[in-house]
Amino acid sequence: LRMIGTQTDISASKAAELQLALAHEIGARLGALTDLYILKREPRFLGPMIPIPAVHKVSADAQSYPAVSPEQLQELEQVLKQEKAAEKPAAK
Repeated sequence: LRMIGTQTDISASKAAELQLALAHEIGARLGALTDLYILKREPRFLGPMIPIPAVHKVSADAQSYPAVSPEQLQELEQVLKQEKAAEKPAAK
């Protein structure tokens, strides 16, 4: 089986499976085009319309990725160290 100018090793059963899938895809596309443009069929009614909620707006000044900057992370680590140091004497 030759694909896009490169030689690939595919077993005969795999090649037949690929050809069958391609034939199925072509048949499905031809059927869809026939329904749409020749038979003029419309989509089926599958139920009432369900509204899709609006996209949540994020302000322009909101911090993006990473949610915590390296400076903020260092500050948080210092606060945690201070809290642990304060808990040690209280635990004794």
